[in-house]
Amino acid sequence: MLNRIRKVQDDLSAIQVELAKASEEHELELLEEVETGDSTVKLEKNQNGVKLTVDVVAPKISIYKFQTFENGNFTNRQHKEVRDYWYSIIKRALAGQNLDPIKPAIVYIRYYLDKNCDVGNFLSKFIQDGLVYNGVLEDDDLNNVTLLSEAKLKKEKAPRTEIYVVHDNGKVGDMITSQFK
Repeated sequence: MLNRIRKVQDDLSAIQVELAKASEEHELELLEEVETGDSTVKLEKNQNGVKLTVDVVAPKISIYKFQTFENGNFTNRQHKEVRDYWYSIIKRALAGQNLDPIKPAIVYIRYYLDKNCDVGNFLSKFIQDGLVYNGVLEDDDLNNVTLLSEAKLKKEKAPRTEIYVVHDNGKVGDMITSQFK
């Protein structure tokens, strides 16, 4: 009986993995390429990775609090619009590039701001997903990505977001944790 239970658990785990993949594929089908307006994005690449510079700052986490009631359901249209905007801007920057996914990767996001605020208020989710959907990252799970971010107060050429994606050789975590040995 115990073997049967384990078999059912294994089958259920496999089904959950397939369900998650199907859900992500469905989400990709729903993405809309949106007009990114006057926003500019610059791509730099070398043997170490890629750098994207976008002339806007990533959205703040407060985007999740904007819900509306439409057609009998609560929706977050602003969330979808901002998500699709960032996916589109990353897609535009990477158009025509034939990049191999960087795995494992460090994603370092630097926000340049014209006023002081908390670094933790910015949402990197759309950026990470845009990098996955456009082939820069294989996945953005904990086995594939180390995420670092910082903000700089800079009046000239602000606001903007710089996104660096480089191969993770394991030394960044070691450098930080070694400070406590």
